[in-house]
Amino acid sequence: MKLDILSNPLDLKLRSSQNGRQIWDQIRARWVSFTPEEMVRNLFVRFLIKEKKVSKTRIAVEKEIKIGTQKKRFDILIFDSKTLPWMAIECKSPDIPLDDLVISQIVRYNKALDCKYLCIVNGLDYFILQKAELERWKIIDIEAFQF
Repeated sequence: MKLDILSNPLDLKLRSSQNGRQIWDQIRARWVSFTPEEMVRNLFVRFLIKEKKVSKTRIAVEKEIKIGTQKKRFDILIFDSKTLPWMAIECKSPDIPLDDLVISQIVRYNKALDCKYLCIVNGLDYFILQKAELERWKIIDIEAFQF
């Protein structure tokens, strides 16, 4: 589904430092290196909070998880009202297509999270997947989806 959160980056806080450009992450409450993926992550967090009315207290960003013996980091995690993982979100740079490789990455990450929903976003498009029978995932209609 078309999203286009890239057309309105006005309230992102950016600065230059001796380490290069940085962006303020409102969830982590710190400056982080500015990359296209980080821009998408911050714009999507803003979209979740402002447009979808998701409370900041239900959002985690860039936390470490263990998948077997490997350490990975998820991009965004939304918790349910009982603080259980509800939706994992994988952010990609706008030039990365949202294809089967991206879906397989977030499905792998979800083995450690056990979310009911998964989302992939690149700033221009996004898809939400819902866990179906036999550990399969199906893309769902997001027009009526309630975060």
